[in-house]
Amino acid sequence: MQSAWILYLAIGTLVSSFVGAITLRAALHASNVMIRGGRKQAPALPFPSFDWSVTLMVIANVLNFPVTWGVSEFIAEIPSLKGANKTDLEFLAALVALPLNLIVLTNVLKVGIPTSLPQACSVVLFQVVFSVVYGIVAGAIAVAFMYAAWAIDTSGIPQVTTTAVQSPILIGGIVAGIFGAGTVFIVCLNKLEGTDDRDPGTPGTTKPPTIQPVTVAPAPRATAPEPELNTGHSARVITVLTLVVLLFGTLMFGLRR
Repeated sequence: MQSAWILYLAIGTLVSSFVGAITLRAALHASNVMIRGGRKQAPALPFPSFDWSVTLMVIANVLNFPVTWGVSEFIAEIPSLKGANKTDLEFLAALVALPLNLIVLTNVLKVGIPTSLPQACSVVLFQVVFSVVYGIVAGAIAVAFMYAAWAIDTSGIPQVTTTAVQSPILIGGIVAGIFGAGTVFIVCLNKLEGTDDRDPGTPGTTKPPTIQPVTVAPAPRATAPEPELNTGHSARVITVLTLVVLLFGTLMFGLRR
């Protein structure tokens, strides 16, 4: 299939955008803790809805496509790198494009959340950390799934790389890793959001009464608005993530046959 790379690109963008939306929420929690100096303080950054988080990640991925492509073409045209291994060139291009991709993501979050540039930088840095954690968790789940499946399968672990790549067990392991890591992150975030993160000055908390000779109505106090926690939407998020990874696995398996 000559246009298969377009389908791979679309699937990869969709999956990475959903994963990025989950890690973005974790990064916002970490940034709020750092900015306000403790979890008992009112959040400094608002929490966008899951739909808007996915939209921001899609926008960042689309904007990064020409950036990554341009860096790859530039690296390939360097005379001293002519004739180098293609894999090495792709790795070098990814390293060079990474800071540019992070700059694009920072500006997208700065406009989309919205927030200041320093705070957007801190969110992006935390998101990189949580993305690495997500990848480690997903990889562990995928490896465990594949070894368990190959242990049950009578044919055992494929000895040929081509056979292993085309194996539905490998695709199932990737799907299980993405879904499993996403579920772990969502459950942890919902537990974190269920705790009381408000300070005594936040609306919804009571203050001890002050005895005064004359009763005076207290002046309204400007406080930071409560962030949208969306704790009731975890089932919807997991359902959408399930559909995405199932679509990813089905299409990948169909294209390799």
